[in-house]
Amino acid sequence: MPLFRIDNRVGYFAHIPKCGGSSVEHYLRAVCDSVVFIDNDFFSRTPDRLWHRGSPQHMDGATAKRFFGDPGFFDLRFAVVRHPVSRFISAFYFQRDTLVQLPATLSLDDFVTELYRNGFDAQPPGWCDHHFLPMHRFLFAGTEFRVFRLEDGLSKVAEWFETTCLPAPSGIPITRQNQSELKSEEAVNRTISRKSHDRVCALYARDFEIFGY
Repeated sequence: MPLFRIDNRVGYFAHIPKCGGSSVEHYLRAVCDSVVFIDNDFFSRTPDRLWHRGSPQHMDGATAKRFFGDPGFFDLRFAVVRHPVSRFISAFYFQRDTLVQLPATLSLDDFVTELYRNGFDAQPPGWCDHHFLPMHRFLFAGTEFRVFRLEDGLSKVAEWFETTCLPAPSGIPITRQNQSELKSEEAVNRTISRKSHDRVCALYARDFEIFGY
C-alpha cells in the first residue's frame, strides 16, 4: 500500500502482488513529490529486522483501514488487477522458483489442492507476502477505488494519472520493472489441469464477481 503525495493531496496505491505493482511504484517515484510505505529490501532482511511477515507495500485493505481509520484521509485511491487464474499461476512460480518460499518439489496441482482444502484464512498473517490473497481484500471495503486491468496495459494507468492526478503531465511512461519476475510470467502459459483451474476459480469467486472477469 504505497502512499504518495502530490502538492497537498495524499494518495493510496493498493499494490496487489503480480499485477504490475513494482512498475507502478517506479513510476510514482518519478512523478510524485514523495512516495512512502515501501520496503524493496524486505526479502533480504533477517527475521529480527522485519516489521511484519508481509511487506508494507502488500498490506491488505482491512489492516490498512485499521491503521488509517477514515479512508477519506486519502484524496486518491487506485489499484491494478488481473485475471485471477493467471495471477495465481504467476504467483505460484514466483514464490516457488524465485523467492524460494515454497518447496522446490511442490507441484502447482498439489498446491492448489492444499489451498482449496484449507482456505486463505487458515494461513498465517502475511503468508507468502500476500501473493495469493484475493484481490478484493487489498481494497477498503465500501470505499471507491479507481481500478485498472493489467490486461489493458499499464499505459491506461499512466494516462489517468497524468491527466487526473498531476498538476501538469510529466510525459513519463510506466515501464517494466522487476525483471526477476519474467520467469514467473512466462510460466503463466504452462498448462493447468481442469480440476485445479476450477478450484482456483472457486477460491477467487469474489474477485471474478467484483472485477468482472
